[in-house]
Amino acid sequence: MTQIRAIADGGLTGSGHSAIAVAAATDLADEIIECHKALAANERRLRAVVASWRPELLAVVGVGPVTAARILTVWSHPGRFASQAHFASIAGASPVPIGSGQSLAWRLNYGGDRQLNSALHTIALTRKRHDQRTKDYITKRTTDGKTPRAIDRLLKRYIAREIFKLLEHGPTHAISGTHDHQLPAAA
Repeated sequence: MTQIRAIADGGLTGSGHSAIAVAAATDLADEIIECHKALAANERRLRAVVASWRPELLAVVGVGPVTAARILTVWSHPGRFASQAHFASIAGASPVPIGSGQSLAWRLNYGGDRQLNSALHTIALTRKRHDQRTKDYITKRTTDGKTPRAIDRLLKRYIAREIFKLLEHGPTHAISGTHDHQLPAAA
């Protein structure tokens, strides 16, 4: 953004570029700055809407205002989904058995709401980069022989389970429930 601001402030003037090129670059830089301001204002408004409805969702590691809004759009109200499995299925994060004969493997459900699946994917990517417990979990599963795709499947399913608990039962149940049933430490 620093270079864009410099160009908008006339940083290319006298640099040997033609006047038309400088004017075009300055106009584009001005437009980029305006779009950046509009995007920041939109994110602030979105954060305020999400915080007024379900502020605890913004406290989840990896969830920002855009992903929270995507999740809330699909979730809409308590009781919409009968179970965690139903929510995961709609999110495209439920395991689907594949294989033939005596072999059995699992893959992610390719169906469901693509926007919700994208939100879970964004949360998983953020946690992989910034959450130490998720990094430790990935290391543990890698040493157990899991493939990166299998680890991603497990993380998405865990995130869907965590978010479902949070939305259906509130923050205390979701936090206390994360240690039940040997769930991966991704939160």
